Amino acid sequence: MNWLGVTPEEDPFGQLLLHGGVTTKHIEEWALDPQVTFLSQGQSVTSSLYDALEDLDADRCVTQCQLIVGDEGEIYEETELSGEEAEALHKRGKVLKTSHIDGYDVYSFKYILEDEDAGGKFWEVSRELQKLDHGRYADKPAWTARKLTVAEAQQVLSQASPTKAAERRSPLSNRLPVSLKLN
Repeated sequence: MNWLGVTPEEDPFGQLLLHGGVTTKHIEEWALDPQVTFLSQGQSVTSSLYDALEDLDADRCVTQCQLIVGDEGEIYEETELSGEEAEALHKRGKVLKTSHIDGYDVYSFKYILEDEDAGGKFWEVSRELQKLDHGRYADKPAWTARKLTVAEAQQVLSQASPTKAAERRSPLSNRLPVSLKLN
């Protein structure tokens, strides 16, 4: 960005950062080498961004950037949606995993999905039906949604079926020797 004038989406390493949960806003701010604070070995550390990333390979650099962002990314975006927004997200999103809970007073469906319209953010969408007397359910379900953290999204992707996991490998996996690649 500093020397070639490319956007993060046009640059392979920028794509790795975006894929890892670092926002374009962070990358633009970081181009000016700001002071950053992050946890390292359980202690808070403040340093220049460039010093924090010095001498790191690409994969370790992405991990360090994720540590620097931490939960700060939650500040820039809504993390919960209203019922109407959650239902609309369920209709347009790509469902990756579903589960249900048949409780005493509620029947709940949980969907983990990717919102490709919003840069591939991952959400947990819930639809709950209240149980009434005599085996009946409430007329309308209650919808809620919350955005998953980067760690939660990575956990969901790692638990996906082998074919889904293969489609979502890190862009760094193409650099591994063939003998180390997972099938």
